[in-house]
Amino acid sequence: MEVDAYRVDFEEAKTNSDAWLIMSDVQFVGLASKRLLKYRDGIQNDPVLPRCLWTGAIEAYSRCFATGRRSRLNKEEVFDGQPDALKMHDYLLTLRNEHTAYSVNGLEQSEAGIMISEDGEWTVANLADFANAPPTDIVKALDQTSEFVWNWVKLRSIPVHDELLVKAKALGEPTIKSYPKIKLRMKLAAIITLSISLDDGTWVRVRRDQDLTRIDY
Repeated sequence: MEVDAYRVDFEEAKTNSDAWLIMSDVQFVGLASKRLLKYRDGIQNDPVLPRCLWTGAIEAYSRCFATGRRSRLNKEEVFDGQPDALKMHDYLLTLRNEHTAYSVNGLEQSEAGIMISEDGEWTVANLADFANAPPTDIVKALDQTSEFVWNWVKLRSIPVHDELLVKAKALGEPTIKSYPKIKLRMKLAAIITLSISLDDGTWVRVRRDQDLTRIDY
């Protein structure tokens, strides 16, 4: 499916694109959390997958509130009138900072000692343990909090989306088609999912598997 999109220099366009990126991150948080919960329901013993799912989910969630190139969410606005949700949000970010992003990690333990065998042989013993992810109730809390944030962003993006269309239509089709086409540039190989926002608020998603060092759309 080939779709041409034209760049418009409206404030609403930047706001809309930032909202979409945040919603994509939060959607990933929910998917990863649910995948981790489903994994725990089974009888599996994979030391890699649960850690990847948890780390990816909590990092994606924190990105939505972090300072960067895109606009960030303000927790006071998102959780206004929701003290319990705000408390859980703060707890999750503390968990991320102390147990995931940095080595001040209560989920990992390591000790080095000396073993002396019965025949007198001396050996250094290194004991290490790492909890792949926090308890199930915390994973569920992340899933629920991410859903709340997604709905909050979605609700506030609707009028921005509508105003963007109003401004664009006021210029007319010839003017819009005279603007440069949108090009997305990826500097790493990636699986690209183009998401096209329609007038009714739904998205059309087009997946393209790419194996290039630079991708232009």
